[in-house]
Amino acid sequence: MKTRLPRILISFLTLLFVFVSPLFSSRADEFEYMKKEIEKNHKNFFNTVSKEECEKEYRRLSVSIDDISYTDYYFTLSSFLALSNDSHTSLEASDIYSYFLYFPLQLNYVGEKVYVVSGSKEYKDYMGKEVSYINGVSIEDIEEKASVVVPHDNSVYLRLWLNNQLNNTSFLSFINVADNDRAPVTLSFFDGDSVSLSPVFSSEINGEDLVSAFSSYSPYIYQGYYRAIEVTTL
Repeated sequence: MKTRLPRILISFLTLLFVFVSPLFSSRADEFEYMKKEIEKNHKNFFNTVSKEECEKEYRRLSVSIDDISYTDYYFTLSSFLALSNDSHTSLEASDIYSYFLYFPLQLNYVGEKVYVVSGSKEYKDYMGKEVSYINGVSIEDIEEKASVVVPHDNSVYLRLWLNNQLNNTSFLSFINVADNDRAPVTLSFFDGDSVSLSPVFSSEINGEDLVSAFSSYSPYIYQGYYRAIEVTTL
């Protein structure tokens, strides 16, 4: 069955290039097309990794690519783009989001630490708690694992990306933090508490059942590097 590659956004200097692939009979062909287009059009894709190293990684990522899940395919393509070490190089695939599974708590960085900022009201007692581990893997180790999947050139961008993915069990499964995208995930908190959470599709989350860690705003929130916002969706 022919497929269409999600849009690839490549930004360098002030130019934004959008590539949309033609239809292909296999993911392997699709991946090869993306690779050639990136290498041809990106101003400096090999800025920190040699072409030979990119070829080696491309061959590794290509193994069994036609047999993996749709979500793993997305993160595989993103892993190749991550070789650019460029925050302006990204993979957009709006049709993939409905396939992702999430546990029902939103986690965000505040500085270098991660906190629960919103989620289903049945977990309201966990609002504002600092998260130390996800399935026994430290936040620092998760960051390191994510660094080879997310195109970025600084830790700030990587953490901004992770703000939207730390509760994505499809992503956690890809980086071997979750057993699979449907398996329950255990959050361990700085205070020694923990909770097991079952993943669901975003379409199954009722916005009216969500609560936030931020019930009011301090004027001081807006005077530093960080500010708090009330999160209304996961």
